[in-house]
Amino acid sequence: MALFENVTIPSRDTQYIIERLEKHEHMTHEEALSCVEELAHYYYAIKHGKNGSPSAMVDKAWHAHILNTSMYMDFTKAELGRFVHHVPYWSGHQSDGTEDDIYEYLVTQLGADRVNAAIWDREGPGCLGVTHNGGTKSPGRCQNACKACNSCNSIG
Repeated sequence: MALFENVTIPSRDTQYIIERLEKHEHMTHEEALSCVEELAHYYYAIKHGKNGSPSAMVDKAWHAHILNTSMYMDFTKAELGRFVHHVPYWSGHQSDGTEDDIYEYLVTQLGADRVNAAIWDREGPGCLGVTHNGGTKSPGRCQNACKACNSCNSIG
């Protein structure tokens, strides 16, 4: 394991992101907290030069953080050394990396015991946080192989 500096999301930011996820994404406190922990891991990968997309659940936390633009700008400049743009997937922008690239990097750098596989869509049937026919949501890799679950966003 590398001895890279971890990324810490300030407690004020964490509280804000958790509240938004609970209110707007209807997550439990534990689910929201897990998403914020994995968002910190995603930021860790960005800080250390890794390109790729977050999981669907990490992306929800990232979106919540970005919505508070001044908070997000202060955080990225202080922790990541630069403002990190969010570049949604579209036909004119192809990502330099994938969700799998980020997940594998995090497991290699941090250890499998420190990365929440469910938040990274690596366990069980269904899609975590993605609604399908009939409104069902369940943790894990999307059994429908949806493009919405993988590589929908990247950093810029």
